[in-house]
Amino acid sequence: MEQISPDAIPAAGPPLKIMVLDDHRSLTVSWQGGVTHCLSAAVLRRNCRSSGAVRARIDGTEAEIPSDITITDARLVGTYALNLVFSDGEYRGIYPWAYLREIATREDITEGK
Repeated sequence: MEQISPDAIPAAGPPLKIMVLDDHRSLTVSWQGGVTHCLSAAVLRRNCRSSGAVRARIDGTEAEIPSDITITDARLVGTYALNLVFSDGEYRGIYPWAYLREIATREDITEGK
């Protein structure tokens, strides 16, 4: 995989395509400029910013993420974000486009052309 600088990814605007893969274990997000991020359900769940997940991290009692976690639903939130539902019952995390790019860059899972 070629590593893409965050500066090479358009800073604004929605993705061109979002797709939950058939096994529901990852999500691909394609951006202008030919950059595609592939984010695993586990990575997305670990980075969930729902109030419950954030509070658990602050308290040091983060929920253990099952190794077989999947994405059971993906819903657009207006034109600025994605709401993901996970097989462990978490359903309140909202992932703005910039945050999805940040997660992908931080986790070193960016693919580019």
